[in-house]
Amino acid sequence: MEVGLRVVRGPDWMWGDQDGGEGNVGTVVHLGGDGNVPDDTVLVYWDTGKQANYRAGYSGKYDLRVFDSAQTGLKHIHVTCDGCKEVPLIGTRWKCADCQNYDLCSTCFVSDVHDKHHAFLRIEQPQGNGIPVGKRTNFVKRQSKGFFPGAKVSRGRDWKWAEQDGGNGRIGTLSEITAWNGVDRSGAKIVWGMLRNNTYRAGHQGSVDLKCTTPANGPSYYRECLAKVGEKRQRAANRLKIGERVSVCLEAEVLKAMSQGHGGWIDSMAQCVGKIGKISKIDDDGDVQISYGLQSWVFHPDVVTKMPSFQSGDQVRVFNDKQLVQNLQQGHGGWNESMEVALGKQALEDMSGGEATSRRGETTPESPAKELHDLLQALLMGAVLKGGSAGDPGDRLVNASSSGNLQDVREILEANPDKIDHKRAGKTALHVACHQGRAEIAKYLTSKGRQQRHQGRTGLFCNASRSLW
Repeated sequence: MEVGLRVVRGPDWMWGDQDGGEGNVGTVVHLGGDGNVPDDTVLVYWDTGKQANYRAGYSGKYDLRVFDSAQTGLKHIHVTCDGCKEVPLIGTRWKCADCQNYDLCSTCFVSDVHDKHHAFLRIEQPQGNGIPVGKRTNFVKRQSKGFFPGAKVSRGRDWKWAEQDGGNGRIGTLSEITAWNGVDRSGAKIVWGMLRNNTYRAGHQGSVDLKCTTPANGPSYYRECLAKVGEKRQRAANRLKIGERVSVCLEAEVLKAMSQGHGGWIDSMAQCVGKIGKISKIDDDGDVQISYGLQSWVFHPDVVTKMPSFQSGDQVRVFNDKQLVQNLQQGHGGWNESMEVALGKQALEDMSGGEATSRRGETTPESPAKELHDLLQALLMGAVLKGGSAGDPGDRLVNASSSGNLQDVREILEANPDKIDHKRAGKTALHVACHQGRAEIAKYLTSKGRQQRHQGRTGLFCNASRSLW
């Protein structure tokens, strides 16, 4: 994390339109930890001229994502962008997980160069490990705004150029994003009236000479693919321990790419996706050996997800979705109809047989049901990936409705309006929302269904909404 980073709002954003609205870009101008700004926070100067402090790991929250890191001087020496042929590759490096030795710069990645159905890894530092981000077809693009060609600007927080602009309050036009003192994309060329044309700092070493009076549109970006500002990647030796129950829930092609230099890959390893194993060894370089019964495989530490731990006597809740529980029970004790009485019920955990079993009993509101929810969600993710439907937007819509994520429901439908009637395990997103009491999502889906019905797009949804409301 360095000053100069260009950022947009992140997953834990809770500050309204302090940034000027989603998509507006700002610059990290100061790092926390010097006594003036708390540790794990950063000071951001938004292109619109506002300035505020934000969480960058503080209390486990991340208010920002990295929009562009070129302004910090980051370069991947000897790496060529296979899209535009830029060398060295500047800023974040995006490596295709499906192809041999294929890399893109950020500009080409967001411009959808190469096959959008291929999974990618995000590489944030030279010689750094790749972080899986999945396929671009799984995400919705966002429009960036701020210091981009066409923006109207005036003096900003670090202005030190006297009357070069023609006087305080004068408005100029940004004509080009350029380098400053050899650091790419950290400067901006501004035209003042008809006679003056100068270059100013726009992120160089955290200095910003300008502010936008009228932001311009910049490149679109895939929000969920961007790194969280301040996120620290823990070494497996610190994050994981021998004997812990873990799962690998990434797609096989991503696992294969990340196995290079980390134990290698053979195709039978794909059978482990979504299954739970135990860590039997952690190598000196952090690679993790996971045992699945009589077989053991070595995986890159960043692909390993630790399962929640349970002890006898823990208070838990069982999912109330019968079809979901039936799917998850495969390979974990199976299913019989007498188990239906436990759906949706709280119970006491019994680990005496190795597998988690439940005994109904008195519980309290502090039941750690979320741990069981997380475990089952992780298992479901593995089952879905193994079945090859991880990228299906219809399945993701039903999942988002089930988990109560209204924002994801909106984004998926914006990009895939025809998926509103999609069924998973015999249920549409509206069925799931109504069944689980997701009132806001149900109202939104009903509204979208009504709009599409008027446009003649959907028929099944009409029947579902009538029967459930």
